[in-house]
Amino acid sequence: MLEEKPLVSIIMPLHNAQAYVGQAVESVIAQTYPAWELIIVDDASSDESLAAVEEYENNSRISVIKLPENSGSPAKPRNVGTERAQGRFVAFIDADDAWLPEKLEIQVEALTESGAPLGCCGYWVINDAGNRIGKLSVPQQASFSELVRHNTIGCLTAIYDRARLGKRYFPECGHEDYALWLDILSEGGKVHGVDQPLAEYRVRSGSVSSNKWRTLTYFWHIYRHRLHYGRLKSVWRCLTYAMNARNKYQHGESESLS
Repeated sequence: MLEEKPLVSIIMPLHNAQAYVGQAVESVIAQTYPAWELIIVDDASSDESLAAVEEYENNSRISVIKLPENSGSPAKPRNVGTERAQGRFVAFIDADDAWLPEKLEIQVEALTESGAPLGCCGYWVINDAGNRIGKLSVPQQASFSELVRHNTIGCLTAIYDRARLGKRYFPECGHEDYALWLDILSEGGKVHGVDQPLAEYRVRSGSVSSNKWRTLTYFWHIYRHRLHYGRLKSVWRCLTYAMNARNKYQHGESESLS
């Protein structure tokens, strides 16, 4: 029964993703785990994204929030959604990504059994057309020091326990999700990973995640200004990130990430 399961609040920032957001919402609706609410926060889209999701508002588990102006990053819409969240667990999915049907069920069970404050899982990497071009595997556990060396938490797979952490908000900085995971793990505990691909992460041409140099500057900011590492240590961490990123995904023989 629904009341026997802890509620999961799912936060979806939305900006100019009309071609993909329907698939993202449908992947949430298709979850085998029944106790969820989906909070979609439209970040002043200029296309038909908002119209595409408003038709789902007749579903009592789905709500849509409209921001009056674009914030410029996913941090604010995620934080607005988090403020509205009612669930014990909080999870995230971007409007151009998708979940496999058993994603929540497997992760909630794993997180409950492990007692970890934060969880993640593996995921497929897909291109604009939805073809799978790579896969990310994750360790069963990762500490703060391990996450500093190599970020294995995809935001679309992250889920945290409010009973352990309270509500947590994304900082206003580049790669805000990585900064938040580090903030959480710096307080102790480990992230519990399910090494099974339970989601699909879309790499879109021209997106921030596809711009490796820009991403590297975000990591520099986190190491230098949020973790307060010295210049040499920050450079070393950035170089380590770059080297790890080259081998981050597993590919087929003809597959590549550009």
